[in-house]
Amino acid sequence: MKMELRLCNIEKLDTWLNSEFDIISIGDEYCPWKLLSIENVKGVVEKIIASGKELIIVTSFVASAAFEKIINIIKDAKAVSDKIKYVINDYGLLVYLKDNKILSKNIIVGQMLNHSLEEYLWSEDVVKEETKKVKNNWLMSNYSSSRVIDFFMREFNIEGVIFNKLPYNQEGARIAKRCGCSIYFMDKYYTMAVARKCHAAKYNNLCPGHGCDKLCNKPLLGSLEKIYTIDNMSQKFVIPTEDVLEKTKNWIIFGNAVYKEYPYPLILKYSDYTDDMVIIMSQKYYDNDIEINMVVSSYKEGGIICN
Repeated sequence: MKMELRLCNIEKLDTWLNSEFDIISIGDEYCPWKLLSIENVKGVVEKIIASGKELIIVTSFVASAAFEKIINIIKDAKAVSDKIKYVINDYGLLVYLKDNKILSKNIIVGQMLNHSLEEYLWSEDVVKEETKKVKNNWLMSNYSSSRVIDFFMREFNIEGVIFNKLPYNQEGARIAKRCGCSIYFMDKYYTMAVARKCHAAKYNNLCPGHGCDKLCNKPLLGSLEKIYTIDNMSQKFVIPTEDVLEKTKNWIIFGNAVYKEYPYPLILKYSDYTDDMVIIMSQKYYDNDIEINMVVSSYKEGGIICN
């Protein structure tokens, strides 16, 4: 098992280059500006490679305004080292990289492409009356099919897929592993929803890409609890059960994405994924460096991983 730290504050890079983490990643799966806001990306890449740490560059869904800049970052990084890996969250970008012979290996499928109904607010209620086969079709993620994985491994040479630790995602990860993929798991939070517009920028009256890079170092807090407990709402609709109400509480928002902490203890067995498994800890999920170091040390103890 390896540990990856996804940096949101590049100013602390030197600290983490001397840490227990095996992999350092930069960028964001949902916002291109987190990567584009880094000054001298090539210099940062060279510094991480020189430290001996593995490096992953994380790209998001890429709008036309940022497309050429992202392509140039990938080209510059590839010129530094051919061992750098890249998280791709945009099929258009994936096809462009292949067709233009820019990138033909070290590709990891991100969560914008590998998602399922399981992460969404009312998923259990949507499928509760369905058969087991239908539930599996809806709740298993996009890359939980051996046919899908085989196609993308053959056509785009993908080498890994990012999953969350929810039960159906874990089952999908087992399937992907049997197909020969490296497996990456997100720690602490899973993504509930992603918007094309940035919540944080709107809240702070900023335009994304213009002085917004520090907004996502701390989360906004969100909840729908009050909306779904108002008396007149309850009279018009089915009164929500406690487990449903629990999902409406304590959301965190970074940029254009809404996250929810895993709702119950989840267990991952090393033996299911062998030594190729990577746990991704995102710096933005934690209050301070001490907490991050404590968590990574507990993961490193081995055996069974408990959230």
